[in-house]
Amino acid sequence: MPKYSLAVVRPFLAPWEIETFDELEKRKIEVFYISTAYPSSSYESILRELIRRKQNYILPIDKRTYCLTRNTLFNKLVWFRLIWPDVSIGNKLVQTIKNLSPDVVDTLENYTLSSYLVTSQRYTLKAKTVVTSWENVVMPFHRFVMRYLVNLKTNKFRALTNSAKLRLIKEKVSEEKISVIPPAINIKKFSPGTSDLREKLNLKGKRIILYVGRLIKQKGVIELILAMKLVKKVISDATLLLVGGGPLEETVKKLSTDLNLEESIRLYGPVPHESMPEVYRVADVLVLPSIVTKTWMEQFGYVLAEAMATGIPVVASNCGAIPELVKHEETGLLAKPGDPIDLAQRIIEILKNDELKQKVRENGMKYVRKYYSLEEVVPKLDNFYLTLVQAKR
Repeated sequence: MPKYSLAVVRPFLAPWEIETFDELEKRKIEVFYISTAYPSSSYESILRELIRRKQNYILPIDKRTYCLTRNTLFNKLVWFRLIWPDVSIGNKLVQTIKNLSPDVVDTLENYTLSSYLVTSQRYTLKAKTVVTSWENVVMPFHRFVMRYLVNLKTNKFRALTNSAKLRLIKEKVSEEKISVIPPAINIKKFSPGTSDLREKLNLKGKRIILYVGRLIKQKGVIELILAMKLVKKVISDATLLLVGGGPLEETVKKLSTDLNLEESIRLYGPVPHESMPEVYRVADVLVLPSIVTKTWMEQFGYVLAEAMATGIPVVASNCGAIPELVKHEETGLLAKPGDPIDLAQRIIEILKNDELKQKVRENGMKYVRKYYSLEEVVPKLDNFYLTLVQAKR
């Protein structure tokens, strides 16, 4: 007999979240997943496994929604992509939850239609509601007005960072309604070890600067390429390995050529999450140079936590929630957002100062294990849901 049952509603299901909920299941919690958007190819294998386990419910979306979510221009509007697929599932979502009859329903962000549908009908559904939030940018009132209704109606918020909590408070959510429970890292998988990727890529003897993420403007990819020109003047064997894809791929190639960096920059493409430990282990430093835009700033930096757990020193920009994870000269180095010169200086500093490199490497591993490991986060998350289930309506 489970302690309680939980329905997790997401546009798509990420592997790191599933690992967390898998650990919850070991504590006698029944977990169901409801997908409200057509998955990208990188997530289809995850969904197949959940379907095999009879835990996942994919709500069918109409052809118009399918075509739109495959449109490049449409997909640039990330916030809109999260909302639109929900429009075509409407009553199906509510009915699916009724059929499952969970004790708790956990949705994503207060501006999605799924969060509005669930929280507005929580008494009909006879379930407590949780809205999980990464978002740390306070948007103008007129954007997603329905989020204020969600703020009123939901039982609880799980803020994944302190900056997400601050944003909710600025939206007039009472502090008592918000619990900060961070995302979790599988430190058994992301741990120090060996990798033969360096030999496979013919990078033996090179100092590898690793970037993992989408090749998009807000991740600071262009600034990183510009910084590499400066790094190469000091560290001749430095090589930048870019793991991920995105709309800036051709821009990166052209800029690399213009700066005569073709031999020092490698585009490796996307890598499945289960293969990432081998990628991290090949690096001398991981860099995440995110920049602030009008509608976005870094919400956490998962790759930073994974790299730190793997024993890789990190350099990141002082952007969004990153300083909650990267403490300057303690667990990593922080650079000024959007400043290639400062970024280059930090990369050079970490690569040339062995004492500093070892210090932030060891501190980074300890910090992730202490605050972000599955062993640390899952009991807190379990207690969070259980306390909510046991509370009076």
